[in-house]
Amino acid sequence: MTVILGYFRRMAPWMLGALVLFAGARFLWLKSKKRPVRAARELALCLFVMFCAGLASQTLLPEWHVGQNGRSYPATVFSEGWNARRGGINLLPLHTIREYFGRAGGAAFAVNIVGNVVMFAPIGFFLPLLWRRWRVWWKTTLAGAGISACIELVQVLTLRSVDVDDVLLNALGVLAGCGMYRVYAAVVDKKGRKDV
Repeated sequence: MTVILGYFRRMAPWMLGALVLFAGARFLWLKSKKRPVRAARELALCLFVMFCAGLASQTLLPEWHVGQNGRSYPATVFSEGWNARRGGINLLPLHTIREYFGRAGGAAFAVNIVGNVVMFAPIGFFLPLLWRRWRVWWKTTLAGAGISACIELVQVLTLRSVDVDDVLLNALGVLAGCGMYRVYAAVVDKKGRKDV
């Protein structure tokens, strides 16, 4: 639980900054276009933008650590004494997943297996919620896998660890998010409410 709270603390400033910028820009855009405003859709858009900012802050930016001399430095796959749960580049599918299931338990398991699934579930939920063209589960799952693959490629440039299993787990998370959207849509249809 402490690990999850740590992630939320690091994500919060980015999410709040994105909310302020997006809400201001969206307000001005809607005002200039004189479009009708649907509060539920605007709330969903704000939440999705906040999620994207939080996701980017944890996956695209270099990680910083404080050395023994008290100075901050970017942690890379080449850093001495870098966190052992990370480790270079893995292009062998299911290698890391098998490794973590083999020694199940602890924060490393939660962050790497559960975290990679949960982190991408909002993509599978928000894309079909906000845009009709993403209501086909396999299209949304492919889009999520593509986003994850792009993140992994950027991590090569920022010298962070790269793992094909992250893409697999992220795609599984998107698929789970699609399932959550299906349940939500079924409940909304039964109550006769409009879509967002």
